[in-house]
Amino acid sequence: MSSSRGRRAKVDIYASILEVVRRYPGGGRITRVSYGVGVPLDRLKVMMEELNNFGLIRKSTTEGETRFSVSQRGLEFLETYWRMNAFLEAFEEAPTRGLAAIMFTDVVGYTRLTQKNEMNALRLLEEHQNVVREILPKYHGREVKTIGDAFLLEFTSALEASLCAVEIQRQMHERYSRASADSRIEVRIGIHIGDVERRGQDIV
Repeated sequence: MSSSRGRRAKVDIYASILEVVRRYPGGGRITRVSYGVGVPLDRLKVMMEELNNFGLIRKSTTEGETRFSVSQRGLEFLETYWRMNAFLEAFEEAPTRGLAAIMFTDVVGYTRLTQKNEMNALRLLEEHQNVVREILPKYHGREVKTIGDAFLLEFTSALEASLCAVEIQRQMHERYSRASADSRIEVRIGIHIGDVERRGQDIV
């Protein structure tokens, strides 16, 4: 059952990549796709190659810059994907409510970092994401989703949410305490305990 969810999650990421690329008919750069989808560059490069092998995207290089565009087959895949999602949502269970500890992380001044040096900002964001994803299972947290440079995380325990936040900040401090201003990021973390409504994998 878990492997089935994993396969579906990968298809969801494929669709998200295609949707981001589709918004740029002239071709999207991989750094823009990485930011839009929230997938680290090393992992994204493999998935982009797979999509290219499947014939869902096209790759072109002009003046040393590689760009990606959606093929006709990719557009047909997206159309089928969204129709299937709409079909499945019609049969989805009614939303449920429950108590949860919700954590929201936010990278301080990420927009400024992106405007100054996009590649560096994406690298720092990827490092932040790796730190969070490495720590999260230790405290039994669940990644609900990423929103730009932010994480939305769910815990069943307020204590574990707090310990996880402390661990994230500790590791970020150790990693960047001696780095220059352009080579480090700071993270704000907020935690709230309360009733949430679960809709599929998402929460409100």
